[in-house]
Amino acid sequence: MMARLFANRIIRGVMTLEEVPAMWREQTRALLVADGYYDQGEE
Repeated sequence: MMARLFANRIIRGVMTLEEVPAMWREQTRALLVADGYYDQGEE
């Protein structure tokens, strides 16, 4: 699901390919925090 979102943004020119890894980490961490795997303060 996230991969499609990123692909659409890249195609539209909203994001560059270089931005994807950082965004991916940020989104993945946000999902894990939301699911309770990480506390907000943890790295």
